[in-house]
Amino acid sequence: VVLTFDDSIYWPAPSPAAITVLGYVDDIRILGDKIDLTSDSTYSYGITVAAYGNSGYGPKNAEHLFITGNILNVVYNVNSGMGEGIYLDTIANPEISNNKITVETKKAGASNYGIQVADSSSYDTTHKLVSPYNVTIGDNDVTLNSADMAYGITVISTTPSENSKDMEITNNNVNVVSETGAIGIGAVSSDVYIKDN
Repeated sequence: VVLTFDDSIYWPAPSPAAITVLGYVDDIRILGDKIDLTSDSTYSYGITVAAYGNSGYGPKNAEHLFITGNILNVVYNVNSGMGEGIYLDTIANPEISNNKITVETKKAGASNYGIQVADSSSYDTTHKLVSPYNVTIGDNDVTLNSADMAYGITVISTTPSENSKDMEITNNNVNVVSETGAIGIGAVSSDVYIKDN
């Protein structure tokens, strides 16, 4: 997949992603893809999977995701916002492994993420979704070059009473160059296991 995106002709600005899966899904496999994304949009993603879509939140968390053996190159050219390799929101039982991810943001004010697991369950007013759980992230190669903040592998919870849980982040190679600040691996989570990275 080769995607070059310029949002200067769109309003409101969309968020391009080379591969997008939204809403409730079960047993999704994204395997062996090569993604080159160059973007001038405010938010840009190589791969995004989220338990919500245009029609709102799904009946439960997206689950059983296998994102393996992909090569992602994301170049982000905007003055603000973020560029991300893999973005996963409110998911359950995913395995993210053996991916090679490179993200470059060229201008101050634009941050980048290699792999982000986010938690939007607190925004679901139907209370069908829960924080991400049973997440395995292993054997990935993440390289970030950023003029602003850079986040290699992160797990971010927006639900104070129920953090993401049962996380395993192992055997990843994370290299980050940032002009302002960086987090190699970070988690707001219970039962997190970070080893041999």
